[in-house]
Amino acid sequence: MSYDFLVFVPEENITVDDGDWTRLRLRADRVTVTGHPKLESLREAINAGELPDDVTLADGHVRLLGDRCLLMAVEESSVPAAGRWLSALCLENGLGLASATEEAVIFHGDETEEFTTETAAIEMPTYSPAALGYLLDSVKQVQVEGYAEDGPQDFADDFLIVSQAGKPEYYMQAVYRPGEGRWQVEYRLGAQTRHFLTTMSSREDVERAYADWTARSTGYQSRHEWTLLEFPEAVIDYSREHHH
Repeated sequence: MSYDFLVFVPEENITVDDGDWTRLRLRADRVTVTGHPKLESLREAINAGELPDDVTLADGHVRLLGDRCLLMAVEESSVPAAGRWLSALCLENGLGLASATEEAVIFHGDETEEFTTETAAIEMPTYSPAALGYLLDSVKQVQVEGYAEDGPQDFADDFLIVSQAGKPEYYMQAVYRPGEGRWQVEYRLGAQTRHFLTTMSSREDVERAYADWTARSTGYQSRHEWTLLEFPEAVIDYSREHHH
């Protein structure tokens, strides 16, 4: 049995939603093969044997297919090593990465390693600007469903935390509060004495705050009124497994 990875060139305008894999599969299934210099160079290098010693190709070579896609089938024993290697290659070259075997997109092609991403369901050592709206919508959906089932809760069923890589105490986090119909947003700049809270009425406002944060701009600070949090009491309890 083999495990299939798909490396691809991202579209100019990246869309992230539940249809990610379906759109990519349609690209890969196109009869006419459209190449790209990055993929062609990668194909030539891999087929010439330039790959890690712990990565074994299932059929001895990789091939271009469809619209700017490269299929790489590896032996099952090589999956972890191949995943690490391809992740590094894709991040370095601005390429997307998917698991054709699991029918899931791993990287969209716009990721940066300057920030990490965390929700109740995922922890990624990267941040994708294109995925921000989708992640916020997912957070809101989980929160609304939890509110409908259990009513108001002190802890958050889901949340979004974007941290500076290597600096876990420098982050922005958001959770949707269905009972108030507003987003609760916090940012922290290291020490607990630099941890602030505000609320925002729209997802667009939250997106703009994250855009500032990841651009290392302080615009979000001046557009909203922030309250310094008093510790040790935390405003958001991220339940049993997630604490900042």
